[in-house]
Amino acid sequence: MWLLNRATILVPLVIFAVFVLPSAGPSAPAGAAAAEESITFDFENEGATSTTGGAQNHPGALTSLVMTKSGLTMTITRQGGGTFDIVQGNQFWPPEWGSKSLDPFSQQTSNTRFIATFSEYVSSVYIEGADIGGDNDHLGITAYELPDGQGQTRGSDGGVGVPSLPDRRGFLVSNSGIRSVTFIGGAIPNIHSVYWDRLIVTRFIPDPPAEGRIDSVEFTQAIQQLQTLDALKADLLADGRPPVPMVAGKPAAMRVYLEQTEEPLTQFQVELSGVQSQTITTIVNNTCTPEDRRRQENGCASVDFYFTPPLGSWTATLRLRDSVGDLLEEHQFGLQSVESDALVLRAIEVCDQGGCGNPAELYQHLPYLRQVMPTHDVQLDTLYRTMNVTLTPPADPDDVPEGWSDAVDQANALFWLPPVSIQLGEQWFYVAVFRPDVIGPNGLASRPGRGMAMRSNNLIGTFVNGARTFAHELAHNMGVHHTNVALPASQSEPGCYSLAAGSNSGWLHLDNLLRSETPGEQIEVGFDVAQGLALPGDENFELMGYCVPRWISPYTYNLLLEQLSGLPPSQAQSSLVPTAVSPHWLVRGQVQGGTATLNPLLTIEAEAPPPGAGTHFLRVLGAGNAILAERTFSPVEPHSDIGPGQVESQGPPSFTELLPVMSGATAVVVLDGALQELGRITLGGIAPAVTVAANVNTLSASWQVTDFDSLTHSAWVQYSSDGGVSWTTLAQDHETTSISLDASKLPGSANAVIRVLANDGVNTGVGTSQPFVVAEKLPTAQIVSPAGGSFRPHELVWLQGAGTDTDEALPGSALSWTSSRDGSLGTGATVAAYQLSPGLHTITLIVQDSDGNTANDSIQVRVGGGATFEGMTVSWGDNDCSGVVLFTDTLRGLVWLAGDEPAAADCPGIGTIIGGTFGSTIWGDVDCNGVVDAGDALKLLRHVTGLPVQQGQGCPALGTLVSITPN
Repeated sequence: MWLLNRATILVPLVIFAVFVLPSAGPSAPAGAAAAEESITFDFENEGATSTTGGAQNHPGALTSLVMTKSGLTMTITRQGGGTFDIVQGNQFWPPEWGSKSLDPFSQQTSNTRFIATFSEYVSSVYIEGADIGGDNDHLGITAYELPDGQGQTRGSDGGVGVPSLPDRRGFLVSNSGIRSVTFIGGAIPNIHSVYWDRLIVTRFIPDPPAEGRIDSVEFTQAIQQLQTLDALKADLLADGRPPVPMVAGKPAAMRVYLEQTEEPLTQFQVELSGVQSQTITTIVNNTCTPEDRRRQENGCASVDFYFTPPLGSWTATLRLRDSVGDLLEEHQFGLQSVESDALVLRAIEVCDQGGCGNPAELYQHLPYLRQVMPTHDVQLDTLYRTMNVTLTPPADPDDVPEGWSDAVDQANALFWLPPVSIQLGEQWFYVAVFRPDVIGPNGLASRPGRGMAMRSNNLIGTFVNGARTFAHELAHNMGVHHTNVALPASQSEPGCYSLAAGSNSGWLHLDNLLRSETPGEQIEVGFDVAQGLALPGDENFELMGYCVPRWISPYTYNLLLEQLSGLPPSQAQSSLVPTAVSPHWLVRGQVQGGTATLNPLLTIEAEAPPPGAGTHFLRVLGAGNAILAERTFSPVEPHSDIGPGQVESQGPPSFTELLPVMSGATAVVVLDGALQELGRITLGGIAPAVTVAANVNTLSASWQVTDFDSLTHSAWVQYSSDGGVSWTTLAQDHETTSISLDASKLPGSANAVIRVLANDGVNTGVGTSQPFVVAEKLPTAQIVSPAGGSFRPHELVWLQGAGTDTDEALPGSALSWTSSRDGSLGTGATVAAYQLSPGLHTITLIVQDSDGNTANDSIQVRVGGGATFEGMTVSWGDNDCSGVVLFTDTLRGLVWLAGDEPAAADCPGIGTIIGGTFGSTIWGDVDCNGVVDAGDALKLLRHVTGLPVQQGQGCPALGTLVSITPN
């Protein structure tokens, strides 16, 4: 094989790569193998820009040079102030150099580096260098995995002096995946009249197509657009991005689809190196097509590698070998990950006349959000916040119950309240959480905005839909429209039960299938990285339609990625540097029918907002209608998520904005785009005085308002556990003068206070209670995903947990993960474990608060399985697929039960979930009772010794031929 030849011949050259050549050098670097092509760039066809070398009369005419030969383009550029020439040779030139050479002359102070970038990956670069004048100039070369000397190095050579003509020295770098080479040297430290010639590049020449080769590859984190290998490589060479870019820090899969084979069962070894190093043995069936493998249908399986892309540039080298290890195919991919903001979701308990929601129930939805949202991190903050609303059934069924719109408006308002501790690289949203059986839609959100409301969970038929509603409304907050199509129509899953109406949706397809954005609208396949599960796009539907089940399309994923990569929606503060707080008016209202209805004006201390934009104006007017301050905005429309039988409804367009408090102000007015006044608040009067009393023993707080010019008031009630440094809102627009306190939900403190902001519609008065004591709480720990189960050694085990403490927001470092077999696995709400050792693991999440109190939760997972496989016919109980049930099958089961996984032949691993003619069970579970245990080994032992065996009901008899497929 060519790889063995190359390894045995080229390695000595790499070790002794610096050598002096006599005047008659070889025609190509030693070690070139039959499966490689050598291309020589000799500069003979380039126009000379200098007839002699040396510093005295060197014109330095060139700063770049492009040469193409045999379809390979080499571009030479420089970094620094250097220039170079094509020099006409003289009597000192060796015959092999011809009549022209390249002289990368530069002044010693220019700090120059020359770079040769190739239009495709090459496997080695060789160059000869020589000096003129004998002044001990030197040369060194370094290879890189990406263009322009970027990415990881792929080898280096030299950094030593070169001889004077006619002698010369050769330099060689040899490795897979070279895209560029840098040259540096000369007299301290730059190249200085060191002539180059005979730059010889070798590239891999693939063998003619043969059966079992790789058809296509997808890099996916939720969804991707399938391309041919050539099209994918062209995209990656252009900018390092597939059609759906890779997000740094978000677990990903590289899915490999093999071509259809001729033999019934064929074994391959598939290797990945670079971003992850792993080898997977797979046994493929000749009935499986690449599309079957992509969709995981008909017992067919793709070869999937899991990893977390780093920020910036990285590479993946894919090799396919036959069953004895001979190389069949090699592909190299250079990718560039993009950075995205983290999502921080701050939950609010909503209480209505029928009960309260439970924000902690949202944790169960985070695994889905982490899958479909193009971000490296989704955080849920459930520190106690609450609001009270009154739900009123609307007269018009097309309208949202009033309490839903109130909840969204209040959630939007909370975004502006201090302290705004948003960090760079974060985007915050507020989620008002209703009880599951509340009247109204499943969810409602401003589009765009920072507030949404949803039930803590909901069902569509038998389909648990809470996570889909969460993602749907979050996408609305980030400006995404409904699809405005209702196909494929169906009142039962899979299908679409209603029209997700909306104008200007941007959705170009006639149905809600997961289609590509490219011409032809091919149906794509989503991928659940956490479960290793393919989600065909004609059975799973666009997130922004009213369908079940839902996933995300390339269109919506890329649209959200734009919002999370520096183009946030209106009111975003992810890119702001926090500034000092100052008095602002929180201006809220609704615009409908040419009239603006304004809520009471609340005065708060807040940071200045970013510049506004939109179709309407808010102005602060002074004497003579002078404009003291102005802000542009667009009213936002709440958009809902509904289930079958529900009517899509929308609340009226609303707005929540900040205006600076201005001395001498007389009014706050709302204007449309034509500057017609829609509504106003006339300023004046005296702020009310507020006296607050709080008693945690009686679980209540009350206040008195003294106001000489107003009889009606509303109040915002806030709680502080740090003596008034920071505040949590317990009620907004509260119209009575007392509130119940739930001490079990309040953060513990020895210096707790209640603050009331009482408002008469224009002016705000503030009162604060005397300090009181609230008992501290203990942390809690919950493993959200997975629930347990079996995994192969190469599969991702995406650990996701919740660590909460009523007293404080716990940092990621407070959550630690351990394995009973492998020890520490990492810290944080999520840990991606890629290579757990074979055997049974007890995975434990430990949560520790700042006082040292701990809580923990545990699950068990089993890792084993060996090779991946596609459907086959075997004897039931033949655990090693040897063709007959023997004592070795008992032994293999016992070894597995002891916690070790013996090497598998062309066979599913024990513990693997399988299906087939007999239904679905676990490989090795010979009595089909749902678990592999000692009873299975005993039954096998009785069978091979001829003793009677009692079979499980509906289970194949031992030795019976059955067809099995991976599940």
